[in-house]
Amino acid sequence: MIDNFRQDVQFAFRSLRRNPGFTLIALATLALGIGVNTSIFSVVNSVLLSPMPYEDADRLYTVWENHELRDWTDREWTGRTTFADWRDRSETFSSMYAVTGWGPNLTGLDRPAVLQGALVSPSFFTTLGVTIREGRGFLPEEEVPGNENVVVIGHDMWHERFAGDSDVLGSSITLNGTPHVIVGVAPEGFDGPLVQNNEIWGVLPIDRAESDRGSYFLRVVGRLKGGVSQQSAQADMDRVAAGIARENPIDYEDVGVAVEPLQTTVVGSVRTALLVLLGTVGLVLLIACANVANLLLARSSVRDRELAVRASLGAARGRIVRQLLTESVVLAIGGGLLGLTLAVWGTALLVQVAPPGLPRVAEIAMDARVLAFALLASVVTGLLFGLAPALGHAAQSSAQALREGARGSSIGRGGRLRNALVIGELALGVAVLVAAGLLLRSFQEMQNVDPGFGAEGVLSARVLFPSSDYPDAASLRVFMVEFEERLASRPGVSAVGAGNVLPLSGNVADVGFGIEGRLPDPGREPLADEWRATPGFFEALQIPLVSGRYFDENDRDGTQNVAIISRSMAERHFAGEDPLGQRIKAGGVRNPDAPWWTIVGVVETVRTRAIDRVPEPQVFVPYQQRAARGMSIVVRTDGDPAVLAADLRETIWSIDPNLALSQVATLETVFEASMAPQRFVSLLLGGFAALALVLGAVGIYGVMAFMVSQRRREIGIRMALGARPVDVLQGVMSRGLMLTGVGVGLGLLAAIGAGRALSTLLFEVSPADPLTLVSVAVLLGLSALFACFWPARRATRVDPMVTLRAE
Repeated sequence: MIDNFRQDVQFAFRSLRRNPGFTLIALATLALGIGVNTSIFSVVNSVLLSPMPYEDADRLYTVWENHELRDWTDREWTGRTTFADWRDRSETFSSMYAVTGWGPNLTGLDRPAVLQGALVSPSFFTTLGVTIREGRGFLPEEEVPGNENVVVIGHDMWHERFAGDSDVLGSSITLNGTPHVIVGVAPEGFDGPLVQNNEIWGVLPIDRAESDRGSYFLRVVGRLKGGVSQQSAQADMDRVAAGIARENPIDYEDVGVAVEPLQTTVVGSVRTALLVLLGTVGLVLLIACANVANLLLARSSVRDRELAVRASLGAARGRIVRQLLTESVVLAIGGGLLGLTLAVWGTALLVQVAPPGLPRVAEIAMDARVLAFALLASVVTGLLFGLAPALGHAAQSSAQALREGARGSSIGRGGRLRNALVIGELALGVAVLVAAGLLLRSFQEMQNVDPGFGAEGVLSARVLFPSSDYPDAASLRVFMVEFEERLASRPGVSAVGAGNVLPLSGNVADVGFGIEGRLPDPGREPLADEWRATPGFFEALQIPLVSGRYFDENDRDGTQNVAIISRSMAERHFAGEDPLGQRIKAGGVRNPDAPWWTIVGVVETVRTRAIDRVPEPQVFVPYQQRAARGMSIVVRTDGDPAVLAADLRETIWSIDPNLALSQVATLETVFEASMAPQRFVSLLLGGFAALALVLGAVGIYGVMAFMVSQRRREIGIRMALGARPVDVLQGVMSRGLMLTGVGVGLGLLAAIGAGRALSTLLFEVSPADPLTLVSVAVLLGLSALFACFWPARRATRVDPMVTLRAE
C-alpha cells in the first residue's frame, strides 16, 4: 500500500514536470485562493475563535444594565453604587470588577504628558487571573475614598520611563497634581479587555454613602464560580436586579441585568464583518477550484488515450482514479505551500492596515491552528478539483477512450461538467461582487452624510484640568477665557473654541431632560447628549445655525441659564411648535433645585458617536455656566492646521506648564478614522471581488478556448461547406454568453437570498439594491463577453483546407 502511494506521488511529480505551463497556472491560482483564505482565517482564528489570554477565560462574563422594558437599550453601562450591589449580592460570581477609561496628567518627569490608562476596582487583576510582574496589585481597602492614590504601571511604561528598575516600587509619581505610589508592574504584553492600550491602572474609589444611581460610565466583568452556567448566572443577577428595583423604584423600575460572555462583548462589533470576509474568501477559493478543475478536465481529455492504454494493460480503474486524485492533491499542497507564504505576508499586512480599535489585533498571528487550516484547505481543495476528472475517467470505458483518441477528439465527454463548473464559478463570482458592491455603496453613502460640522482646516486636542490645581468652576472658566484669547491672537488662527465633546469621538455623556409644562414621570426621562461649549466652538466647527442665536460673551455665570438644542431634538420633542424661549431641565428633572435652561438657539445635528449612527437629541449649554474638567479644543485656520500643533502646546504651557495636551489631530483625521472600519472591510471585499472577477473571466475564457480547439475539425468542415466567419463567431459567442447568462442569473438569485447576512454592515443601502445588482450583472457580462471574444475570433481563422488535409 505504501509502495503504491509512493509510486503515485512520484508519478504525479513527473506528470506535473512534463506540463510546466499547466502546473504554473494551477499553482498560482491555488496559491492565491489558499493564501487569502489562510490570511483571513488567521484573523478570524485570533479574534473570534482563540480563547482570550486570561486564566479560564470561558468563565469571564460582562454584566450590563438592561433597559429593554423602558424602550431603551439592552446593553448599558452602570455606576459605582449599582456595581457595588451587583458584586456584593451575587451568589454565582466568585469576583467582579468595574473599569472606566482614565487619562491622567503626568508631571514632574520632563514635559507633562497625558497617560492612557484605566481606573479599576481592586479585584481587576485577580478576576482576570493575571500575575503581577513586579510588586503587587490593588488591595480591597484601597477602594475606600482617600486610600486610592496607588497605581500599577504597564510593562512598557516601566521600561520606557523608569528603565526597568525594580526600585521604582514604592516611589511616587504625580498624576493630576496628586502624588500616587507605584505598587506594581503589569506583566509584559498585558493590556486588559474593554479599555485598551493602557499604560497605567489606578483604583476606582467607591463611596457607599453616596449614591450615583442612574449614572452610566462603568463596564463590569465578573468571573463565574466553577461549574456555574450562563443561565444560572443570569437567573442570579435577575434576582439581584429585582432587589435593586424594589429599593429604588424611580431609577430602577423595569431595569434588569444582562450577562454576556466577555469574548462576545469584546468581538461583537467585528464578528459579522469578519465572518462575511471569511465566507467571501471561501467563495473565491471555490472559484479557483472550479478553474483548476476545468484545467484538469481539459488536460485529462488529452491524456485519455494514455490512461486507456494503461487500463487495457491491466491497471485497475480504482488505481488510476487514485493516481489522478493523488496528482490533484500533490498539486494542491504545492499551491498551499505557496499560499502559506503569501498568507504570512498577507497577515502581517492586515495587522498593519487594520483600523484602530480592532479588538485583539495584537494577538493576530500564524499558529498551529492556522497551519492546520492551510493544510486541510489544500487537501480538501485538491480532492474537490481532482474529483471531476477522476470520476469522468471512471465513467468511461477504455475502448471508448481508444476510439475517441484514434479520432483525435473527446469533444462530448466532460463538456457538460465543464459548462457546469463555469456556471458555478460565475454564480459564485456574482455573490462576491454583489457583497463588495453593497459595502462600497454603503461606504459611499456614509461619505455623503452631512456630519453637521466642517472638518476641513481644524486642529483638535484634548486637555484635562486636575482638581488639585483647578478646584472649582471659577478657576476653570478663568483659564479657558485666557487660553482662547491667547490662541486666537496667533497668526493664521481664524476661530477658537472648546467643548467637552468632540464630534465623531463617541466620547459623549447622555442626560435625562424634561420640558417645562410636561415633565416626564420619574425614571422615564428622554435622553439627550450633553455638550458644554464656549461661544467660539460653533464658529470653529462651522455648525450651522437653524434658528435663534449662538452663545456669546454675555452668557456667563450669574446670568440667565441658556441652552441651544439640535435640529433632531427640536423635531422630536418640539414638533409643530417653536422651541425658542421654552425651558428645559437637563439632569435632576424632578429636583426642584436643578436649574432651568432657556432655549435660545437651534443648530444642525452633529454626528457624535459615529457617522453611520443616528445621533441622539443634543443639548448645548455654555461652558461659562456649566464648566467641565475634560475639554476638546478646536482651532480653525486658513492654512494647514497641523502646523498649529506646536503653537497650541506653547500657548497652554505659557499659562500652566503642568498641563498636557493629548489626542492632537486634525479634525479631518478624526473624520477619516471614524469610517476606518467600514473602509477596511470595503477595500478588502473589493480586492476579493476583483480577484473573483478575473478568475471568472479566465474560467470562461479557458472553457471557450478549449471548446474551439476541440471543434477545429467541425469548424473547418462547416467553413469548407460555406459557413461565413461571422456565423462561426456568432455560434461560439452565443455559447459563451449563454453560460454567462445562466451563471449570472443564478448568482443574482443567490446574492439576493444571502443579502440579509450583510444587512447589519450596510448604511442606507438595501441588501437587494437594484443599482448594485444591475452593475454587477453588466460588469460580469462585459468581462465574459471580452473573454469569449478571443476564442471566437480564433475560431474564425481556422483554415478549412489545413483542417481537411490533417484529417
